[in-house]
Amino acid sequence: MMSFIFQRENENALSKRLSEVSEELRKAESRSLTLAHDLEQSNKALSAITQDRDGITKQIQEFQEKEAQSKNAVSTLEAKLKVLILVDHYSISYLCYPTPVNEADVSRFQI
Repeated sequence: MMSFIFQRENENALSKRLSEVSEELRKAESRSLTLAHDLEQSNKALSAITQDRDGITKQIQEFQEKEAQSKNAVSTLEAKLKVLILVDHYSISYLCYPTPVNEADVSRFQI
């Protein structure tokens, strides 16, 4: 009889421990599902951030190309302006200080 009581107590203890382990397993599975969901959300966010970064990188490259083109255009305009200033300077100099005209050259062009 004593062994029956002892066996019953062991069964109760094992049953109780099995319930505890089952509850721990259920909680662990719940945490695992939560972590899996969080990981999935994090991966989606990372993907979106990566796409944003790639888009911004492309925009920066386009901006840098346009900036280089603008600098080139400014340099070209500056060079043309310098030429115009020199031509204007020489034109004004010629008007202010004309070179002597040979009368024979002028008579060739008269009607």
